[in-house]
Amino acid sequence: MSIPSVRPTPWAPALLSLLSLFGMAATPGAAQSALVVSTSDDGTLGSAPFRDQDLIVQPQSQAAFVGWPSETLSALAGELTGSLHHVFGDVDALHIAPATPAHRGLYISLTSNENSFLDGDVLRATDIGFEVAYSEGSFSTAAGCSDGNVDVDAFHLDPDGRLLFSFAEDEASSTLSGDTPGVIADGDVLSWLPGQGPAAFVLLESQVDALVSHALGVATVTGEVKGLTRDPATGSVLFCVQSPTAHDASVFTTDGGGALWTGHSESDFGFTAAAELDALAITPYRWPATTVTSEHPQPGETIEVQVHDAEPGVPIVLLLALDLGPAQFACDGWGGLVLAPDALFGASLKLLPFRTVVPDAFGQASLGSVIPLGASPVDLYLQGVSLLAPHVAGNPLVVEVAQ
Repeated sequence: MSIPSVRPTPWAPALLSLLSLFGMAATPGAAQSALVVSTSDDGTLGSAPFRDQDLIVQPQSQAAFVGWPSETLSALAGELTGSLHHVFGDVDALHIAPATPAHRGLYISLTSNENSFLDGDVLRATDIGFEVAYSEGSFSTAAGCSDGNVDVDAFHLDPDGRLLFSFAEDEASSTLSGDTPGVIADGDVLSWLPGQGPAAFVLLESQVDALVSHALGVATVTGEVKGLTRDPATGSVLFCVQSPTAHDASVFTTDGGGALWTGHSESDFGFTAAAELDALAITPYRWPATTVTSEHPQPGETIEVQVHDAEPGVPIVLLLALDLGPAQFACDGWGGLVLAPDALFGASLKLLPFRTVVPDAFGQASLGSVIPLGASPVDLYLQGVSLLAPHVAGNPLVVEVAQ
């Protein structure tokens, strides 16, 4: 998989010609920030299931939806396990920086070691897969941890390169002392600017307890810090914590001595059962969020493509290809149409009327398709793009048919 810089491809004129029937060429749109989270367990939002490796988007005071499904992360990871794309386990730390296309700003850390990545590594999505951006060993050294084995449980990257982070477990340290001498607690928040000295405390666990207690109006022991980011308006630290259970899917701010972040309490998300947040980030972009009902559909099975958070009434064409490739033209949202300009992509252009959906008043749409009997194993890459200017591209994803 490769996604180089935006440049014209042979299909670009044909697609732009089709899009011109509906509106002018793409023009830049304003960024629409929203909260992005991961959860500790699988669950349900309304009637839609999600997995703990999906990344969930929640605009302020609105119900949440899956915006970066596991199939998108798998598409970005590439084929790491034979002919199959790697399916990540639980994402337990997250950051999204401004980038075009959007995947270039994605950082994650995982709950467990997998595929040569350690649970203390922070990974960055690139055009050819994920790579280690900050190693487990670098965090351990910066914090003076004695055993050299740490699990990064929360992560945020400031524009100047400074990192905020928290560990999943208490760690003995030869250089730092939190509430307990020689110990970094899993509820502490640390700051570190690589190349500029060791890590230092931003918040001790006792201070996090005090912030949450002030926010809830009752004395609270929070346990570990599960996610970190910053309020884009004020720069204040935003965080989520393991307890109390009624608010372990709520987002807190350091503003005002500690408060619930408006519009992002547990009850605002739309979870149908108790949930716990495991990672936080702010995304500077929004797009028609595309998901599928099966990542490995078999011949004869009906698969449904679902779209959320789209502009009501603006048609979206769902295009197919056999791989990701050069961005065929710049769009809002994801930042470009990144399907490879191959024969399948050309065929999907010719079937545009049958691949077009119109989002309802809630910005939702769906399109069902039956996998033909006798279908051969194949990886299908899918991405949606709106047909009215300014054109908005959604998240790409991969579906592994008959595998």
